[in-house]
Amino acid sequence: MIGLVDVNAIAASACGRKASAWHDAAASSSGGMGQLVCPAQRRTLGPSLWTILACIVALVMQTAPARASTFPAASEVVDRVLATPRETQATFSDVVLRLRIGTSATASPRCVFQGRLEVWPDHSRLTVVKRTPRLVCWAIQRFVLTRLLSDRDHAASLLPLFRFEVLGEKLVDGHPYYLLEGRALSPRTEPRWAIGWVDYDRGLVMDDTVQYGSIRVHTVQAYGRVGGLWVLIRQHIAVPRFRTSLDIAYHNIRVVPTSERGLLIGGMIFAERGQHETQAPS
Repeated sequence: MIGLVDVNAIAASACGRKASAWHDAAASSSGGMGQLVCPAQRRTLGPSLWTILACIVALVMQTAPARASTFPAASEVVDRVLATPRETQATFSDVVLRLRIGTSATASPRCVFQGRLEVWPDHSRLTVVKRTPRLVCWAIQRFVLTRLLSDRDHAASLLPLFRFEVLGEKLVDGHPYYLLEGRALSPRTEPRWAIGWVDYDRGLVMDDTVQYGSIRVHTVQAYGRVGGLWVLIRQHIAVPRFRTSLDIAYHNIRVVPTSERGLLIGGMIFAERGQHETQAPS
């Protein structure tokens, strides 16, 4: 609380008078009620009054309790993502990838790939069983798709090379989302920076932007729940500089605990101690 003495002292300072002289002048002019009028500057009431009010507002703002930040530490958000159950599970799915080059996201794809994807905690493997018969599609399969899987497999090992910070918060269906930014500690590290929204409750990255040199990559992801595990069901990856986008749809998703690692034969998982499979609804 700001006392009357403090306010009068501020007003006296604005009038160029000592606090004691201000009290005497204020009391004599108002029967002891202390009007905020400077006796020496009665004809310049406007500027002095605005100065007083500004000082009062500044003091009130300084004495008001600051709003405590509700953001968790960046390390907590990162740990939340890494602690999701997918680290102890393996997923198998049929995938369809549609690539558009130099066109809008609604145009017909230049290349279409169909295959099977295996995602283990420590590696991924994509087997393409059918693709559009074009040379550019062969090159994309050979170099680009392989790079995408490699980046995902080594994402965790890159974390120590970045400094993370939580920049914002929003609520989506009552769940807190935090805007997490990571910047490379060295200018030679690729990617240089990344930023994205993390669903904190589920530990999922919902969308992100990653900078590789002069190339910026945007990704939007959708998830579904299979066997108690959140898994990808759709991804949209865009490179605006080249007007290129890749849409990935995941079907027939199957989940198996890594402790029961087995073989994928004919689209089915056979573990060492029998069949342990959870399959997504069609």
